[in-house]
Amino acid sequence: MKPRLILVIGAARSGTSCVAGVLHTLGVRMGIEEHLIGPHPEFNPKGHFEDVCFHDFLAQVLANEHRGGATGAQWTEMQRLLAEHQQGPVWGLKDASLVHLGEWVAAAAAPDYGLRVVAVHRRFDGIVASRQRHANEGQGATYSEAVASTLRHLEAMGGTLRRLGARYPVHHIQYEAMVARPGAEVPYLVSFALAGLLWPADGDERLAQAVAFVDPELRHF
Repeated sequence: MKPRLILVIGAARSGTSCVAGVLHTLGVRMGIEEHLIGPHPEFNPKGHFEDVCFHDFLAQVLANEHRGGATGAQWTEMQRLLAEHQQGPVWGLKDASLVHLGEWVAAAAAPDYGLRVVAVHRRFDGIVASRQRHANEGQGATYSEAVASTLRHLEAMGGTLRRLGARYPVHHIQYEAMVARPGAEVPYLVSFALAGLLWPADGDERLAQAVAFVDPELRHF
């Protein structure tokens, strides 16, 4: 069986860090531990759960996409990074750029990995308010700027998910529901992420930790 790669896709400030943190707590490694972008007390108090190697590289790829397309060298480098970062039978990747690049990343991974997609959704007004509070390292954004950037992300995400959904299993999560009812929502995520895999000996303990990871106060970030 191919190792499983889970792509966490959602607009910036939609709750992807929380979902990725739940997966990481379950044992779905979201990157090499020493490469993970750490917490920020005002933006992501529990951590970003993004691997900085992928984060920086995908930013370069996205810049090339806007100039006409990723290069062959970037395709080769993506496959190298995937091989270098694979951890165990199931692991994950989360980055805001996946709303644009999810299909490209999936195509690079498909020969060697079983792909699954977790799509994270949040109320439009919640995303906009969060972007206003947290954009530009705390300097905030105007309402119109936050609306425009959110619309761009959601439009790109919709197209990416339609194309990925035709090829790979997709699980949709409503952020507000998960924060309000983690005991009900987290087990659905677990069953999707680990479907068909051997339940670990400490699985029940990990599940309890994953549910506890979701702090209701996260709705304010």
